[in-house]
Amino acid sequence: MKRVVIRVQKREGLPGWWVRVGGLELPEASQRNAVELAVAAAKQHFRGGGRAQVVVHSASGQIRWERTYPDHTPRRRG
Repeated sequence: MKRVVIRVQKREGLPGWWVRVGGLELPEASQRNAVELAVAAAKQHFRGGGRAQVVVHSASGQIRWERTYPDHTPRRRG
């Protein structure tokens, strides 16, 4: 089963932060609010039996961090 990717990012020319899930885009006033919405959506998807990943981008577009739900992916050893 593939996981759903939920992104938090700025949209060029538009105010605020956006939570993107597939073709759905939800606006939020702040990055903190957008991250909270994205994490809540990922946890809800997990409770429904799916897997989800939250990817948070900086204002410049670079990935700041990502989390996978559920989080029992084995860690790679260096």
